[in-house]
Amino acid sequence: MYGDIGHGGLMALMGGYLVANGSKHEEMLRKGKLGELLSGMHEARYVLFFMGLFGFYCGSIYNDLFSVPLSIFSSRWDNKGYWQGSPGGSRDDPYPYGVDPSWYGTKNQLQFMNSLKMKLSVILGVTQMTFGIALGALNHIYEGDYLGLIFEWIPRMLFMCCTFGYMIVIIIYKWCVDWENRNVAPPSLIQTMIKMFLAPGIVKKENELYDGQAEVQLYLILTALASVPIMLFTKPLIMHFCWRGGKGHSGQNDDRYDEFGNAATELKSVVSTSSTNERTGLVEGGSSNSRGYGSLDEIDHKQEHGIGGAMKSQASSSHGNDDDGDEHGGIGEVMIHQGIHTIEFVLGCVSNTASYLRLWALSLAHAELAEVFWSKLILGLGLEGGAGALGLVVGFAAWFTATFAVLICMDTMECVLHALRLHWVEFQNKFYRAEGYKFVALDFLSKEFVSGE
Repeated sequence: MYGDIGHGGLMALMGGYLVANGSKHEEMLRKGKLGELLSGMHEARYVLFFMGLFGFYCGSIYNDLFSVPLSIFSSRWDNKGYWQGSPGGSRDDPYPYGVDPSWYGTKNQLQFMNSLKMKLSVILGVTQMTFGIALGALNHIYEGDYLGLIFEWIPRMLFMCCTFGYMIVIIIYKWCVDWENRNVAPPSLIQTMIKMFLAPGIVKKENELYDGQAEVQLYLILTALASVPIMLFTKPLIMHFCWRGGKGHSGQNDDRYDEFGNAATELKSVVSTSSTNERTGLVEGGSSNSRGYGSLDEIDHKQEHGIGGAMKSQASSSHGNDDDGDEHGGIGEVMIHQGIHTIEFVLGCVSNTASYLRLWALSLAHAELAEVFWSKLILGLGLEGGAGALGLVVGFAAWFTATFAVLICMDTMECVLHALRLHWVEFQNKFYRAEGYKFVALDFLSKEFVSGE
């Protein structure tokens, strides 16, 4: 979402109006009296409201109101561009909240704001993706898949925290350090991250962010690299040896099947589904007899015999086939399946993080357009155009029309689309598999929501 106090505030007011009149508009929609435009806004009222709030919040961080900075607190820079906290200055504290208004209008304004917005977008993105990975742990616990919790979820969390999580830590750390008192130039974080992978354990003294940085980065990169083969090989191999042991000692390995429960059933179903014409499909939400994972035939079998019985039945049915073909084909397909998910996650951590830079691009484009409209229409045509009051009226009308049509309507529509994409792809692919219950949108007027069920 863009960052502007004025535009975000107007959007939040519009969204708040739609939320407050949601029941009235819902009734009009059922009677067919709600227009097409208002119907679409009604359906997206909560998205518009929260995006307006977030735009207002980011605008307060950027100190931007219709491209005009607010001087709520006195600037920490004097008229000559010197920081008043320097030796002999009158202030020794930073600007208390947001961007100092003196940054606006300077030669390096664009460079400074670019750096700030880019880092904030990455921080928000990594934080949301880490939260999505954390939600994946709830799936493992709910399914009883503790093998996946240990050998999939923990390595995933370690990989994310040791790479991009560390990047967020050094971004915040660099902001908090007074580099003038350290008498060294602040190191480039991009170069720090690149050299962390290309030259692990080696950091020049002049490029150090903190003492012991080389050792910390070496341990982090080794942990991240070690987590990849654990994600790829450990769970499939354990499942393979369990199935292999069950072939020769099926009567003695019943407890082993029960112990791994859903984790083994899920992986075995991948093999059996691809090798047989099994009836598959999604389970309607709200079923209390099943958890909604796997095929319909498998779920029906689980309801009759339990999870352990379904696992043993699948294993025993595979014993009747050719042992060598089942063994090699089964573990091969499971390894391919696990490899796809592992590669998708590792590469996704990089590509998904880069996708959040669209927040930076949206904010930058919005701010530049707002500045052009203000400088050319309000200042150029109105205040400084020499046409007096008439020029100001015409300039304000043109500015308001351009702001409403381009920055509030068109730009907001673009931000909604990007926000939905970031939630659906970058966030939800960390925990949502779309293999269980059919998705049902949250209905605030439903009996279940009202009653708290």
